[in-house]
Amino acid sequence: MARTRAVVRTVVRDASAPLTPADIRHLAQRHDPSLNGLMVAIAVADLKSEGKIRVKA
Repeated sequence: MARTRAVVRTVVRDASAPLTPADIRHLAQRHDPSLNGLMVAIAVADLKSEGKIRVKA
């Protein structure tokens, strides 16, 4: 899970604009194809609730 969260934070940090959760999942899986889509979705929700990333609705 820590690796998934790190990839999600990297994807969001490197983006020039807020991304949708689907965009984040797509880019995270392109960055690391071994990531599970469900784990990425959970990481996005966790990081969003902690206020560490901004997600477009």
